[in-house]
Amino acid sequence: MTPDVRHEYPGLADKVYLNSCSMGLPSHATIAAMREYQELWIAQGAAGWTGWIDRLGSWRKQVAALIGARPQEIAWTPSVSAALGTMAGAMAG
Repeated sequence: MTPDVRHEYPGLADKVYLNSCSMGLPSHATIAAMREYQELWIAQGAAGWTGWIDRLGSWRKQVAALIGARPQEIAWTPSVSAALGTMAGAMAG
């Protein structure tokens, strides 16, 4: 049985949300991370970006462990469409 995670998404308190093709509702954790980034940006300006770049290494390790891959096999892309386009281009050339 799948655990109920609706409580982690404030936008689901009073509705069912099905429009999630590219921009689903944010969870409490996502909202907190966005606020943390905004506070860092306010405090440090562009210099704060390096801290977030460093987090990508941790993210890659977590995703790799989840799917049984190596961290260097994990890439961040803005969308599935962008990733598929990049892969198709690499395979065609």
